[in-house]
Amino acid sequence: MAVYKKLTGAGDTTILAKGSSGRSNISKILITNADASNATTIRLYIDDATNEYNIVNTKIPPLTSLVLEDNLKFNAAKYDLKINLSGAGYDITVIVQ
Repeated sequence: MAVYKKLTGAGDTTILAKGSSGRSNISKILITNADASNATTIRLYIDDATNEYNIVNTKIPPLTSLVLEDNLKFNAAKYDLKINLSGAGYDITVIVQ
């Protein structure tokens, strides 16, 4: 089952909360910046409320997508999957499959 999130503002958002059923077998994450003129800096990470571990920290240019397909498995009972947006251009879509 896929998870779809539309993000329109800066700051942290939980994509998958710890304990979410069936979330330990993530095969792909698609992050799209639909803003026509502004890049957005994204930080995708897992968080156990004590420590944070970066998966990716990068700037996504306008009208561009980032696809992550390798090394995405984590203990979904222990970690939240979160994203942080900064910069400008907050028209971000995240799809987790």
